Amino acid sequence: MDSKQWESVDGAITVRVLQSWADVIAIGPQWNALDELRDQECPFSSHEFALIWWQHFGTALCKPLVILVYQHERLMGIAPLYIRRRWPMLTVPTLHFIGQGEAEEDEVCAEYLDIIASPDDEGEVARAVTRTLIDSTGWGRFLVKDMLSDSLLSRHVIPELAASWSGIHVEETGFRYRVRLPTSWDLYLSGLKQNHRRKINLARRRLAEHDDVHFREITAESDLEEGMKVLAALHGTRWSQMGLRGSFSSQRFLSFHLDWARVLLEGRRLRLLTLYIAETPIASIYLIENAPSAFYYQSGADTIEWSRLSPGRLLLSLAIEEAIDKKLSWFDFMRGGDSSYKNSYGCEEDRMYKAAIFRPGPWGLIASLIFKARGFFRSQWRNWSVRYDR
Repeated sequence: MDSKQWESVDGAITVRVLQSWADVIAIGPQWNALDELRDQECPFSSHEFALIWWQHFGTALCKPLVILVYQHERLMGIAPLYIRRRWPMLTVPTLHFIGQGEAEEDEVCAEYLDIIASPDDEGEVARAVTRTLIDSTGWGRFLVKDMLSDSLLSRHVIPELAASWSGIHVEETGFRYRVRLPTSWDLYLSGLKQNHRRKINLARRRLAEHDDVHFREITAESDLEEGMKVLAALHGTRWSQMGLRGSFSSQRFLSFHLDWARVLLEGRRLRLLTLYIAETPIASIYLIENAPSAFYYQSGADTIEWSRLSPGRLLLSLAIEEAIDKKLSWFDFMRGGDSSYKNSYGCEEDRMYKAAIFRPGPWGLIASLIFKARGFFRSQWRNWSVRYDR
């Protein structure tokens, strides 16, 4: 189907809105060229990620709303958005970034999503996107998860929308944890707290007692499915100890990552590494390398049979050491809570937020009332639970 497009010109700035997935596919080279120019690193901002995500999580109730900002013929900004309705005509049409908005059991947890723009164009692009959001009428609320405080959304779009609309709610969701990598492993280790340094060294000494230790890294596509299954099994074992389902219990989630990992592997950005004792896998880690950073996405470890080795801590420390050896600048743990174990690894912290933006009008009013009601009942449930526990 041909896309519905409209253009508005403000001086030399032209805005084009893509509402057909075929048109979104066609701009892949320009999308990736612009993504490479941006200051803010995000492992989930590429055109390939958006394409694969849409293939697995887009439905007939999802419609692209990808905003392109041009200066003459030069693409200077992209807001990769879409509108989702859970049920036809019964729910508020909700705007999301491509990469968010899935069902909770399938959630990919794509973090740091933002408007894509080169540093010199950020302000102009953000203003054009904001005006486009104000003018477009097909949505009632805009939900954003896990955005950084220095994102274009936080610095430009939300303040400008707040000046015009009152229905905006922003909440802190935790912290981005990342390690500024020094020039050597010894230097990194010396900066950790003594207790954590001791635990890492102890785990390494105990591993050295085994003469049948080896690592398997996925370097060929033919091994990818098996490597991902091992990761999923170890991840599931860890979560089942806490009586919870792991992320990979969702078949859709696993299928998505098999396809996404193929793209990462082809671009030499996948680090899927498993630690074995003889033929038994005891820990596995899934990293996305996007120089100058390594992003720690997921892991799994057998902490029942191999608890003495602290396999999760052990493999994570080896991944950090390898990132240092590769001369990377950052090891990014991504989002965590206030009391996250990630605090132990010498991380710098940046606040992260979620936002709910409600458009003036019937749909926005309905969505805002539902949002407030849910907040009220959640608070009442927490209060009741506290009283009951006492």
